[in-house]
Amino acid sequence: MKIRILLLSLVIILQGCATTSPYCAVPHEESADAVTLVIYRPDASYGMLYSTPMAIDNCRIRNLSNNSYLIYKLPAGNHRIAAERRALEIGGDGFVEGNFKAGKTYFLHYSISPDTYYVSSSYFTTSTDFFLVSKDQALQIMPKLAKKF
Repeated sequence: MKIRILLLSLVIILQGCATTSPYCAVPHEESADAVTLVIYRPDASYGMLYSTPMAIDNCRIRNLSNNSYLIYKLPAGNHRIAAERRALEIGGDGFVEGNFKAGKTYFLHYSISPDTYYVSSSYFTTSTDFFLVSKDQALQIMPKLAKKF
């Protein structure tokens, strides 16, 4: 009986840790006043097999894989764009929050890198970067964006 209670408790705890934002409808706009968000992740050998769950305004959108990008058109205003972490996995835990102006395009750079703190030979920590960059910086870091912009 004690084992069952322990296992049930463990499952409940892990299920809570494994959740990300729910999939839901992100506000969408196609007018000239729409804000264009370009979320990109440049090619890197570290974390290349891990796709990061992304969310806009606490609504899960798609995963962002290595050497890829996502484009979303939103109404102007305050938004929160987040890279989320799944339980026991690398990456995630970054967000950009702000008031996005009508008709502008914003480039958000996301990357995963190993941290300098190693716990053991089988476990080490990671560092994530998620921030706004200029169009020129984005095109220099990820040239394939030039086809779209």
